[in-house]
Amino acid sequence: MFTPTEAAAIAAAYATFLAMVVYREVGWRELAEIMRSTAVDTGVVMLIVSMAMIYGYLVTRAGLTQGM
Repeated sequence: MFTPTEAAAIAAAYATFLAMVVYREVGWRELAEIMRSTAVDTGVVMLIVSMAMIYGYLVTRAGLTQGM
């Protein structure tokens, strides 16, 4: 029915719904903090990935992948 990406988005929305409406463990303020923390963590991971890609490109351009 769904692609893996769509299924992940639906699962995240469902988990948020359960936590906020059914179990009432997360309020609006906590949700905002969770979203902020998630954005920061994602940004850090993406920065690491982008630096690794740049490093790989520079190593390739310098010819270091040809062996010695």
